[in-house]
Amino acid sequence: FGADLIIERGGVRVAVQAKNYDHDKVGNDAVQQAIAGATYYGCERAMVVTNSSFTRAAREQAEKSSLPVVLWGRKDLGRALVSNRKQLWGE
Repeated sequence: FGADLIIERGGVRVAVQAKNYDHDKVGNDAVQQAIAGATYYGCERAMVVTNSSFTRAAREQAEKSSLPVVLWGRKDLGRALVSNRKQLWGE
């Protein structure tokens, strides 16, 4: 139903859609899937995470959605992994 993962913190639920793309940018269909998943699972927010980047249409749809949508591309994901390396890898 458009969510690969449901995360919750402080009572706020987020539906996460993950996309692994080698060459293409992630389009607005992934944003639509994340929004649908958030609605289905009763989440307050949606998120799309990818090792790639996003098309303009995907960014625009996320910005205009009535449900908050967070987009994390390759750079965002890299920063999050580096800043949490101690917790992830025990360093």
